[in-house]
Amino acid sequence: MKKLVIFASVAMMAASSMAQGVLDFNTVIAGSPRITDNNGVNLSGSAYNVDLFYGPVGGDPTTFTSLGLAVPFNTGAQAGMFAGGTQAIPGFAPGSQVAIQPRAWRVSDGSSWAAAFANAGMVSPPNAAPVTVTLQSPVGSPPPTPPKLTGYVGHSLIIVPEPSTVLLGLSGLLGLFFLRRKVS
Repeated sequence: MKKLVIFASVAMMAASSMAQGVLDFNTVIAGSPRITDNNGVNLSGSAYNVDLFYGPVGGDPTTFTSLGLAVPFNTGAQAGMFAGGTQAIPGFAPGSQVAIQPRAWRVSDGSSWAAAFANAGMVSPPNAAPVTVTLQSPVGSPPPTPPKLTGYVGHSLIIVPEPSTVLLGLSGLLGLFFLRRKVS
């Protein structure tokens, strides 16, 4: 009996230490702001995807971690909105607050937000205002409804600037100059 109690205690501690809070990665809310392209047109369908980035409240959004999602946008009257469903946030327990940031990208520019950003594609700005969400527990009877992205203000995609041809030309000249100086 003693072994059973010890085993149950260890199992409960292990399960509670691995608990992750959840949220509803969803902007389909009446009056919800939308994500638009750089011309102000609502993103629609599978030509654009959105991922959830998260980090500590008050943290620098450019250091947030990707959840690795690729959720397509809704179409029609819900264009500019997405419904990514219930998502667990690793490293954040139920009841804790987390800063989250939806980041969208044009699929033709890359398979993820980071790839599209590296390819100088059309992406959400990495410093867009995050939303603070209090995470829910995924367990209960019935399971509680996870919080939506209340307070999300929407944003427009940007086109990551490529280096100018003048800058590239100057870089090449500097490279030749240093190469020539080493040979002499």
